[in-house]
Amino acid sequence: MNNIPGTSFHITYEHRLIALLLFMGGMVIYDFVKNPPGQRQRWRNYGFILAAGLIGAAFGLGVDLCTSQVSVDYFIHGKGITYDNSFMLNVMRLGLKAGFSAGAVTGCVFVVVNADKSRVDYLFPYLILPLLLAMFAGSVLGCFQFQTGWITQREVIAALGLFRAKYFTTVWMTHVGVYAGGLAGILIGCATIYSHSRH
Repeated sequence: MNNIPGTSFHITYEHRLIALLLFMGGMVIYDFVKNPPGQRQRWRNYGFILAAGLIGAAFGLGVDLCTSQVSVDYFIHGKGITYDNSFMLNVMRLGLKAGFSAGAVTGCVFVVVNADKSRVDYLFPYLILPLLLAMFAGSVLGCFQFQTGWITQREVIAALGLFRAKYFTTVWMTHVGVYAGGLAGILIGCATIYSHSRH
């Protein structure tokens, strides 16, 4: 069904991000007005979450810049990015968005499981583990796929040919590894933070 002109409504990622920042800013102001200095915690928590998001954005940008050099097809056919003059800009935007979201969610989870609400500074080192495991798992799965051709997609081979399909699936499995490794790092970090903050 076609949309009636003037009635479609789409909230972009940028609008959601601005709304999130405005909400956080409002809550920080409320916290400063309502609570005495020793009980103002929101700015620390939100600051950590935003920092985690920025770290994730930088990581996501790096991943997509690197993997787009391996397979342009993955981003064209797998992510729906048009191959034109703005292709690399859109790849960078995709990496920044995905990375920031993953990093911010990680920061939120770490803040929630942290029993010591008066401190968040010690949580920063725990952000390293998801990044390291993401890089490790992504590299291992990507190399394994490239060497073995373990995952075969007939539709991809039919559309791209065997040579280009090999690089497509290599990048695909690299991204799977990045997400799997990152998730493992988050779970390990949560367990460690929870245990550490309870003692």
